[in-house]
Amino acid sequence: MTNNVKDSKSDFINRNFKGDYIIWTVVSLMFILGILVVYSSVSSLAYRTANNNAEHYLFRHSFFVLLSFISMYITHRINHKYICAISKIGLYVSVILLLFVWKFGVTINEASRWLIIPFIHTSFQPSDFAQLSLLCYIANAFRFDDEEMLVERQKSVIVWVVLICGLIALTNFSRSILLFVSSIMMMFLGGYSFRKSFKNGILMLVVVCGAAFGFGQRGKTIVSRLKSFNQTELPCQTYQANIAIANGKLFGKGPGNSMQRNFLPYAYSDYIFPIIIEEYGFVGGIFTLILYLIVAFRGMKTLKDDRYTKLSKLLASGLSFFIVIEAVINMGVAVGVLPSTGIPLPLISMGGTSSIFTAISFGIILNALTLPQKDFAYRKNQFR
Repeated sequence: MTNNVKDSKSDFINRNFKGDYIIWTVVSLMFILGILVVYSSVSSLAYRTANNNAEHYLFRHSFFVLLSFISMYITHRINHKYICAISKIGLYVSVILLLFVWKFGVTINEASRWLIIPFIHTSFQPSDFAQLSLLCYIANAFRFDDEEMLVERQKSVIVWVVLICGLIALTNFSRSILLFVSSIMMMFLGGYSFRKSFKNGILMLVVVCGAAFGFGQRGKTIVSRLKSFNQTELPCQTYQANIAIANGKLFGKGPGNSMQRNFLPYAYSDYIFPIIIEEYGFVGGIFTLILYLIVAFRGMKTLKDDRYTKLSKLLASGLSFFIVIEAVINMGVAVGVLPSTGIPLPLISMGGTSSIFTAISFGIILNALTLPQKDFAYRKNQFR
């Protein structure tokens, strides 16, 4: 009887949660950690904007976690080939949205990166949609092994990388550079020669930087942050983050016991990693880093697995690379080895639509890693 119950549970999981079981576990742990730390770190924000009601942001964040999980689940059931096939339409829509948000978007911290979705009154960053569309388009363009087909697609890809990254740079330079690096990496993995990747990458980078400094909204901010980073005296955010990290020691002060959450700006988003270390210690910080490194390993290992198609390999490696580098940059800023960027910690920082698009990326990765039914026995043993 017990064995029948176990078998029925196993069959249910196998039918409904396809792909890499380890990634499912890692994402679930990220969601749980995000809820715990966001609830702990929003006290100052709740005091300013919600009559000291921290539960308001707990419920809000939990709601978006639920939406993110549902989005990931739905996406992982959709064949990634279909998503890549319509990615070019997504790029055309992205151009319109990025131009619109540049001129008419909601301005916060001297940058108009957000649009307000009617009726539900939730902010939305078109850059989240644009970066996902671009990475899927690159994977689709380089899915061929035929050299003539690759040469034909390369010029189109270069134009789209420059256009999308340049438009994002108008309002968000850090994210445009992150997307640019990820795009070049995917092109290289797709068969673009290293020499051409480097040469054209430099030229494209000049264009993107020119757009940011010549027409963008963040030129002065970029220069200011670089100057502040090079100063001997620590910037206020980095100073407060270092205090939080020092307070954490090995095992931390315990959940909900952070003191720096009251002094650290954006403790619930850009600087949530120091709060993790303060409450859960060096062990908690390493655990968080390991979660992202597992994602990188699971995505990159497909490159050596002949059972996956080239499209699946590019999607799994490219999207996982983007998510992990985003996390590493956030951690680097938090510990003071990188200048401030405004990039959140994926799936852990408090967010709305950004968390949903990250979850959709994970859904695409999971579908790309879903093996045919004939490989089920191997896959089942592999993840035990």
